[in-house]
Amino acid sequence: MHSHKEYDSEFCSVKYVENENVVLMTWKKLCRGEDYKKPALFAMNLLMNCPDSDLFIDARNGFECESTDISWSIETLVPQMAESECLTIIFIVNSLSERMEYLDEWTKVFEKYFKVARATSFQDAVFKRIDVCDDL
Repeated sequence: MHSHKEYDSEFCSVKYVENENVVLMTWKKLCRGEDYKKPALFAMNLLMNCPDSDLFIDARNGFECESTDISWSIETLVPQMAESECLTIIFIVNSLSERMEYLDEWTKVFEKYFKVARATSFQDAVFKRIDVCDDL
């Protein structure tokens, strides 16, 4: 399903959660190329069109991708996202203590432009966002 506020494919779903003013990106499985770029660009466009919204990335089913997609994200996507009013990125993960090298790398990329935190559920992410915003 694709509407102006929702995107859904076999790889990722993206939606704007209006009552929390959050763009929620939920990765379902490993993907590459256009299957990676389409939801990422959709999320970026939502951030641009939903003032002061933040981005929650549900990475419980993985967030790894191909090196060409990583390069595109670093060089193009993330700097463009930084032009939005988004201040906070929160990764939703299965465990806060689990070592996830790929997520550590993404955190470094996003931290150049945003406050970044990790949470274990959507509700936990909402609380973490409040804490992060208090630190701004």
